[in-house]
Order: sequence, then C-alpha cells, then structure tokens
Amino acid sequence: MAYAEVPDYEALYGAVGDQGMLEAKLGACSVVIDAELASHGRSAEGVSDALLRLVCCQMVERLMPAAGSDVPTGATYMSETVGPYTHGYSFKEPYGSPRMRDDELRLLLGQGSGARMAWAPIGGGHE
Repeated sequence: MAYAEVPDYEALYGAVGDQGMLEAKLGACSVVIDAELASHGRSAEGVSDALLRLVCCQMVERLMPAAGSDVPTGATYMSETVGPYTHGYSFKEPYGSPRMRDDELRLLLGQGSGARMAWAPIGGGHE
C-alpha cells in the first residue's frame, strides 16, 4: 500500500503525464519509508497519514523526470556553452533510486516517538 496516491502528488506538484510511472514511484517510495522506519525499530503505525503522504510525495518529486524540457532526465541544473563546447549538469537522486533525506526521516521518527517537549509557563511561575 502506497502512503500517497496520484491525486496527492498532483495537488502538490501538478499534473503528470505518465500516471503509471507515478504510481510505481509512489509505491517504491512507500517501501523505502517502511524500510527506513524498520531500520530504526519503528513502523508507520502512529505516524500521521498526512506526514507519511508528504514525505512520500517529496521523495517521488526528486525521482520524477523534468517534464517537457530538453534537460536530461533527473537533471536539476543544466549549463551549455557553444564555444568552447562546455556542458554541465546537476542531477537529482543518483540512479533514480528512492532515498529519504535525513530531515524527512527525523520528521517520521519524531512523530509518535515518545519525544517530549520542555516548556515553562510564560510570565513567571517561579515564586
């Protein structure tokens, strides 16, 4: 079961031509989320659906090819110079593999992990 569906992704990032590919990537990223949580002794149980959906969509966005452009698949930056023939590219995830960023993992682990917030009353309380 994927944590996000095509309409969830498209609401954040716009329409996608190949919805079959998008569904496959949503499923693959959901598997990676489960594996990452399991590697920390956790499961998705207790993590909000909205947070799982957001992280899944963010992971998929990094995997999606640039739509309607001459930029190579996965490139986020492209520089070309005609003379003396320079090309430069920056790419998204290497090899198109779904990967979770550290900040995304921290979000998921912090949700329902038993973490406590420290706070003090405003305006005193120290008499």
